[in-house]
Amino acid sequence: MNMLNPQLLSLPRETIRTSDKSRPLKIPRHQGNEKFLKGPVPLNWISRATQLSGSAWHVGTAIWYLVGLTNSPTVKLTQATLDLLGISRYAKYRALAELKTAGLISFDAISGKNPKITVLGHVPTTI
Repeated sequence: MNMLNPQLLSLPRETIRTSDKSRPLKIPRHQGNEKFLKGPVPLNWISRATQLSGSAWHVGTAIWYLVGLTNSPTVKLTQATLDLLGISRYAKYRALAELKTAGLISFDAISGKNPKITVLGHVPTTI
């Protein structure tokens, strides 16, 4: 009977790469004065925002950036913040309408002023 020899199927040792266990992988972190998104951001909120059309999630990210920066659920959304993410003022207002309709935010818009936005705590679970 012909027996299979597993050693004939193995790779030569010099071709096998092993991981460098002396340096474990770390989660990337911001450096120095680099901007960052502070969490936690509720996954229900993210899930709802990513299912909306247009730039809703992008604007939502800018809102959460400001919430983390100010440690307040109510923030003024400036165009300078949106410029960091490449969002136009026209996309901003369409996205704010989407986020408000979805029950993720409320906001007061006064012509010629930055909108004051409040992130809502309870997120409905269906769209």
